[in-house]
Amino acid sequence: MWTFTLPVDTEKNKGDTGCSDRPCTKHLVTRMIYLHIGINKTGSSSIQNALHDTRQALRRDRVLYPETGLGTPNEGHGYHYLLSKKLGFANFKTDPDECLANAETLRAELDREIAETRARSVIFSSEFFTLRRNMEPVRRFLDGLDVRVVVYLRRHDLWYPSLYSQALKSVVNPRWEPGLEGYVEWARKSKAGYPSFGKMLDAWSDVVGAGNIRVRAFEKESMKHDLIEDFFDLCGIRVPACLAGRPAPTINKAPDAEKLAALEEVKRTSVSEAAKRLVVNAFLSSKSTGGQLQMSPELQQEILELHSEDYARIARVYLGNRSGVLFRQPI
Repeated sequence: MWTFTLPVDTEKNKGDTGCSDRPCTKHLVTRMIYLHIGINKTGSSSIQNALHDTRQALRRDRVLYPETGLGTPNEGHGYHYLLSKKLGFANFKTDPDECLANAETLRAELDREIAETRARSVIFSSEFFTLRRNMEPVRRFLDGLDVRVVVYLRRHDLWYPSLYSQALKSVVNPRWEPGLEGYVEWARKSKAGYPSFGKMLDAWSDVVGAGNIRVRAFEKESMKHDLIEDFFDLCGIRVPACLAGRPAPTINKAPDAEKLAALEEVKRTSVSEAAKRLVVNAFLSSKSTGGQLQMSPELQQEILELHSEDYARIARVYLGNRSGVLFRQPI
């Protein structure tokens, strides 16, 4: 893997490079790019909000959360939605040639931004990069950069209920059969995502190399710190002072099981989209009255058996764990 290098300004960088007043011969500065790809429902919004809200303070620590590819205020301005969309990672059809051209434009923007900020570490974040899409545009965008792909994984029997909850909040007319079981069956047949976490990691391995993919199980048993500090630990960056000891806020919390059942009934009626949005907002603002949604034991066992070999291979290949244990949370 190549490293991205820039000429050092000898006047501005004497303290950084150790150069004297003589012309500086040290002219290469290595930048490390960290691409956080999610997955969704693993605290990504909390990480993104923390990074976006402290962007100026991060720059003082030479950590850049770039303007390049950030979404607009109406399109998720706290994460790099436009970056992933322009490279073809979107929930709609994109033009391959246009995505390749976008990669060139975005790369030029990134190069200028790094040069202007003199950042040593660069962090991008978008969960859309977990979609199953053509990897060539992102390969072109990252060409020549020293990249680490950062990803949190969540056990499927815990992940699916969270995805179902988020879908009920955002989808106007559900396309799956009623209930969590119907959603799981529909999601497993989706062609937008990878059939397994291992397939997704393998696709990124083809771009950056398996040794440059950093995986963490999203569970307290595997995380060394609170989420924000754990994220920097996973990246291999010292936690900036502005984020040290800062607890991650709870964002997009799932409604309880009783609310979800009622919410799905409303979503399957013929009332207007505006009325459905009002109901969703009312549900989200009301007090919780029951427990969190869980899979039936039968579906849980089926899901875990389906993914057990994939989990073990991920642990061995991407974590170097010969025991093949990826998740340590009790079932």
